[in-house]
Amino acid sequence: MATLQHLLSGSRSLVVGTLHEPAGLRWLKGATKAGLRGLDVLEARLDALAGMELPKKWPLPVIATARHPGEGGVGSLSQAARRRLLEEAIPWASALDVELRSARPLASVVAQAHQHGRTVILSHHDFKGTPSLASLKKLVDRAAVEG
Repeated sequence: MATLQHLLSGSRSLVVGTLHEPAGLRWLKGATKAGLRGLDVLEARLDALAGMELPKKWPLPVIATARHPGEGGVGSLSQAARRRLLEEAIPWASALDVELRSARPLASVVAQAHQHGRTVILSHHDFKGTPSLASLKKLVDRAAVEG
């Protein structure tokens, strides 16, 4: 199985399958290698899967995220709850996705992920439109500062 680092170093786009409900976890449990064909990475939406039993072993690299409610997070989880979910994912996730808005409050999680050799994605979600190029450049600069 290719690692996430290897996949990210390539020049092709990646196909990510998002798991955000119990049906997705049931599907994954029964999925065969052929059923996963075409997917490169899985994204586990921990905010939507909180309290559910997650696989002990994943068939593909996994991005774990527990989204902020302001960026599409499910269940209005507190920052402390999101921190706990992300910390619990560090041993099995290939990467953690933390919103840029939460990078400072969750700096300890970002640091732990780096210490364990995990990729950290600092994301930004705008549900109204695509920010201007100048705004995007500012977001990139801020993400670089935040790690």
